[in-house]
Amino acid sequence: MNRLNLLLAILLLPACKDADKSAPTTTSSAAAPANPAAPAEKAVASATTATGLAADESGALAMSWKVANAPSENVTVSLVVGGETFDLGKLSAASDDAPGTIATCGMKNKGASSSELWCGGTPAYNFLTATLKDGNLVVTRSTGVDGDPGSDKKTELLKKPTAAKTIKATGPATPALYGNCRAGYVQKTETGPCMRQCLKGNECKPTEKCEMTSVKGLDGDHKVHACVSK
Repeated sequence: MNRLNLLLAILLLPACKDADKSAPTTTSSAAAPANPAAPAEKAVASATTATGLAADESGALAMSWKVANAPSENVTVSLVVGGETFDLGKLSAASDDAPGTIATCGMKNKGASSSELWCGGTPAYNFLTATLKDGNLVVTRSTGVDGDPGSDKKTELLKKPTAAKTIKATGPATPALYGNCRAGYVQKTETGPCMRQCLKGNECKPTEKCEMTSVKGLDGDHKVHACVSK
């Protein structure tokens, strides 16, 4: 009987060793799913912090309007922010003087969070506006005809997230006489309202009159006929 028991023990020994080897395999597979989760969380966090147009140290978004001459009395416009250039398409630059050129364009920063670029003469107008709104930089194109309110139309061209609180914009040189106004308009001071020139005497609204007015241009003071309130 002792020999029989010894023989059974020898036969069962390999089976016990196989059973022991299987135990760590089960423990290892149960722990495996915990590892891939860490890289996934890091990827999400990185994508969140990397979005948006960067502001400078003062919290401002530095940008520049770029304008180039184009055929058929148009100009092409782009906006440069940091190292990125955004194509904004064409603007009409029709005008009695220098049509289809950058000379008909000008820009004006409106407050701390908006900048405007326009081209062309009157009565038709078109201009671009870049504004910080709800955590985004939004660029729109406005078109219309002076004296025809129903012709006004606004189209969104660009929308990019940013944490910037203000805009620092630069742009093309403005014709001296027009100051910060589009062609056909003048202003008494650099921050004053734009007044329409009345070269023919019949361009003013019923509430306005055409008279000789002192205005400030980039090359000094001028006197021109402009529409002022009665």
